Amino acid sequence: MKLKRSMMLVLGCAMMLSVKTFASGVDDLANLLAEQGVITYGQAQQIITESNEQARQELASGKAKTAPAWVQNLTFKGDLRVRAQYDWSASDKVRIRERLRFRMGAETRPIDKLTVGFGFATGALSSSTGADSSSSSTNHTFQYMDKPNLFVDYAYIQYEPYNWIAVRGGKVKAKTQVWNSSDLIWDGDYNPDGLNATASTQLSESIKLTGNAGLYTFGETRKGKDAADAYILQPVIEYKEGDIKVKAALAYQQFNFEGRNQTMLREASIGNVNYKIVNPSLSVDFSNVAGSYTLSLFGDMAQNIQSDLPKDSNGDDQTKGYLAGLGFGHAKLDTFGTWNLKAMYRYLEAYAAPDKLGDSDAYGGSAGKGFEIVANFGLTKALSLGIDYYQMTNINGDVPKSLCQFDFVCKF
Repeated sequence: MKLKRSMMLVLGCAMMLSVKTFASGVDDLANLLAEQGVITYGQAQQIITESNEQARQELASGKAKTAPAWVQNLTFKGDLRVRAQYDWSASDKVRIRERLRFRMGAETRPIDKLTVGFGFATGALSSSTGADSSSSSTNHTFQYMDKPNLFVDYAYIQYEPYNWIAVRGGKVKAKTQVWNSSDLIWDGDYNPDGLNATASTQLSESIKLTGNAGLYTFGETRKGKDAADAYILQPVIEYKEGDIKVKAALAYQQFNFEGRNQTMLREASIGNVNYKIVNPSLSVDFSNVAGSYTLSLFGDMAQNIQSDLPKDSNGDDQTKGYLAGLGFGHAKLDTFGTWNLKAMYRYLEAYAAPDKLGDSDAYGGSAGKGFEIVANFGLTKALSLGIDYYQMTNINGDVPKSLCQFDFVCKF
């Protein structure tokens, strides 16, 4: 009789599951069986805990039947930065700007091996707005009775036919086109348009080999037989043993700008020339130095091997560039009192890399030389304070410019 009553209860609860979610129905069923004395309350709680965990795992893997897979797999992240920026030179007054940067990105997997990513950010269509020296900037400068614009910052499709290779197309995220230890050649806010692929293999427990390749476009005014405006090929090798991590790469970056309509390049005064850049990069990290601190050494070089380039007034080539830096402090700013410092020196000649493609705050991304010092302080797990100071001049050293930025950054 007790078994028959239990079966009736199960049948009734099964009918209830047809109008409620799976997890909620299991909770009701377990509680009802405990009330009737079929199982103990401890057993009921165990069933509820296990069913909730199963539902959570199904949702995380996109296998739950209550919503489409792409909704279950959707993840969001973003950051908000409030900045006070001061620019000055020997002959100009101090220029003060208060600025805002808001970014939000999402990623989802509609089906297995396929990822779609997109992001939105503040910014300006071009430098003609006066908001920044680079249209790739995501800064919004506060102005009277003004609202910031919000643009598509990146949008791409990524396909991974095998676990060792990923192919992306669209406006791909920055740093997927090439690995550099700094922003000497590529500004971190610039997301290029085109197609790229990353392949990797683990040679041993300590050594990983990666290859990057890509084709990129800068508009429809391309001329000649070149299939793209830019080509990048780069092998990367990583070594990690204990507290030491070494990453080294050698990239070939070719930019086919000769004969283009320059207005398509967002006012970049690159000249009617091509760039064939040999670009070695290196970073060495020592973790747990003097306790929990990390010591980092990093650098990049750029040598344009394109022939018949313009020379300076002394008849010398203008094809070399490099950056060398040193970092020390906590690897993560996740609690109050964590901090890190970074110092670097950069030198970039006029034809070492395309003008304004590199860090837009370092002499406007144009040819120049000088120091940059960065200090970051953790306030909470999500909030940090940063100070970034540039002291730069042109290559001849006779037009100095300084810039200092104070940032509050919240990540979520």
